[in-house]
Amino acid sequence: DPTFSATAIDCALSLMEDWSGATIGYKKNSATNAMPEIKPVPLTKKKLHTYLLWSDMDESTKILEGFGIRRASAAVSGSERPAPVAPKPDEERSFIPPTWRPDVTIEEDLIEEIGRYRGYNETPDLLPGLLPRRADAGAPTKLAEALRACALARGYVEVLTYSFLPESFVKTLYLPDDDPRAHPLLLANPISQDWIAMRTTLLPGLLNGLRESVASGWRGPVRIFEIGRAFLPGSLTGEKNKEEHLECDTLAALVFNGTDPRTPWADAADDFLSVKADVAALLQERGAEPLFARGAEPFGHAGQSANVLVDGQKIGFLVRLKPSIEQELAFTGPVYVFELRISPLESPQKPVYRPASPFPATFRDISMLVPNDRTQDEALAEIRAAAGDLLESVKLFDLYDGRGVPAGYRSMAFSLCYRAFDRTLNDAEIDKVHNTVRDTLTQTGYNMR
Repeated sequence: DPTFSATAIDCALSLMEDWSGATIGYKKNSATNAMPEIKPVPLTKKKLHTYLLWSDMDESTKILEGFGIRRASAAVSGSERPAPVAPKPDEERSFIPPTWRPDVTIEEDLIEEIGRYRGYNETPDLLPGLLPRRADAGAPTKLAEALRACALARGYVEVLTYSFLPESFVKTLYLPDDDPRAHPLLLANPISQDWIAMRTTLLPGLLNGLRESVASGWRGPVRIFEIGRAFLPGSLTGEKNKEEHLECDTLAALVFNGTDPRTPWADAADDFLSVKADVAALLQERGAEPLFARGAEPFGHAGQSANVLVDGQKIGFLVRLKPSIEQELAFTGPVYVFELRISPLESPQKPVYRPASPFPATFRDISMLVPNDRTQDEALAEIRAAAGDLLESVKLFDLYDGRGVPAGYRSMAFSLCYRAFDRTLNDAEIDKVHNTVRDTLTQTGYNMR
């Protein structure tokens, strides 16, 4: 109670003098701010009945006066000033809270005191009225639900890991100094030295969970994923305000084939390509067509690292861990991990349907030598661009890089399907388009076989 601070000081000084032998000076220095203004708080019978289904104003007045909350028309004593108000009908009354109750400022505070005194079990049960509209989940929640359902259908198990990490994870993942993930946000008051930094990637939590499971005796395969946030410093991500940071909604997953070799399904173990199929399924669930380009991550195995692209932009990566990291964490087999930023997938792309053509298709094959620095997707894109509208589909059916193929090249064979939707194509039309495709690929740098 701010109005009794002087009395409280006198009491404390008196106790010090009586019980501790202190000598009290003859002068007290004090400073005061403006005293809080006491304002009447209304109470209406209508709102009292709305909350408590009870509307006895006289009984409510007795309850409030028992807490020192008096009607505004009554005289107040001490430092309280009288607050004369015009008489009001019994439908509404005003009350003045005591100076030691600064928490009572609105009508709901008075009703809470009344309901608490009477007991909340005294309020009759009442079903809520019909809501004006059905509640709906937001776009981020729907996105997480869709990705979660797809991952579970692919055989993954969802886990939750801590958002706090030790700073040593930067060294464990070989993150270079120019990588934003190597500069985590440090906590001002960490729980312990093991939880001192905010995670910049979800991988350390998944790897730590796998390490503890293997150390505790788990021998079976592990397929786990997590949907959470990574925290990056704004000053290293192009943000204008260096004090701000960037929070990224992320999906990360880990695949490990286990440590028990005694299984009749050893040939069905996961590898880089099977995990790649899982990534493609997650993106295709949102209507996105994924592209995989050769990538490089500081913790990724050379030759088994890929960037995941959607609409030409990188949204994540897929890698096998470096063998040195696998050995350091005591993993006796390959570990595959991928991480995707999921915010670009918030708006699903709807497929476009069209009726099937009633006219027959014609197939032609192309076999060519492709430089190693060009990917299958690049070759497919150039074939589609050269063939035009008559090309219905194209797929890779053979890949060879053994004897007879020059160094620095791979042999790729594609099957091209030509079809028109308004007529049957004759051999002359197909040969003209197919020869154009071969000539264009030759000019682009491919060697026809």
